[in-house]
Amino acid sequence: MKNDELIEQIRAFNRFYTSKLGILDTELFDSGFSLTEGRIIYEIGNGQLIARDLTKIISIDEGYLSRILSKMERNGIVSRDPSKEDQRKMELKLTDKGRKILENLNTNSNQQLKTFVEPLNSQQCEKLRSAIRTIHELLEN
Repeated sequence: MKNDELIEQIRAFNRFYTSKLGILDTELFDSGFSLTEGRIIYEIGNGQLIARDLTKIISIDEGYLSRILSKMERNGIVSRDPSKEDQRKMELKLTDKGRKILENLNTNSNQQLKTFVEPLNSQQCEKLRSAIRTIHELLEN
């Protein structure tokens, strides 16, 4: 039963944090992009990926990802180019427009988090850092 209490505490924290970040809003920072779309843009912007990489990184259904990528490609945000190693695979890259969108999303995300941590003193910041590290260490596989 001890785990039941822990599970409820984790779920309560998730509800608190998603509400605090506005994650359940239909658009991320009034950008026109959902959280999932923003995450896809972020991951593509962090390096050369193929779609299968993304399905593993963010645990997304291949069909759903394919629809999102097709929309992003039509809107000039993402390009798909044949891989140099394997012509059957398509590498995903952000276009100039996509990089600008990523920059705006990152700026807005950083600004949002800055408003959360600025009121904290150095001891509170270290306590938060430690808690984040602990969560990662305990739950990372």
